[in-house]
Amino acid sequence: MAAFSIRQQLFKYHKVIALSQGGTFTDYSKLVETIPAEKWAPLSEQLIGVILGAKNDQKMPNALANIILLHMKNGTASSKAGLLALLEAAVLLDAEKTVAALGELQMLKLAEKLVQQMYDGGLTKNAT
Repeated sequence: MAAFSIRQQLFKYHKVIALSQGGTFTDYSKLVETIPAEKWAPLSEQLIGVILGAKNDQKMPNALANIILLHMKNGTASSKAGLLALLEAAVLLDAEKTVAALGELQMLKLAEKLVQQMYDGGLTKNAT
């Protein structure tokens, strides 16, 4: 039940921030729903690596960082809700490395969807 509450908060947070900054909004939960359960743990590790290796970490909002830390503390980083937060942060900080990480895990359809949404303007715009 707690993971669902976190997911709802994250969803609401993304939508409010994206729209208030004049951007568009992507429901990352739709992308996460397409990830097979056996890929959750390796993808979680890859996305954490992308996030930790990002040079522009000031782009990550505090609320998103806190949600990720909460998932890591509770051991739910490799759950759907955890992946939702990690995917959002990884794309925000380094979309190119995020797509590469998906490719490494043979998740080409998800990578294609992500790239398509980036080109269509369906992802939240990065703060500059």
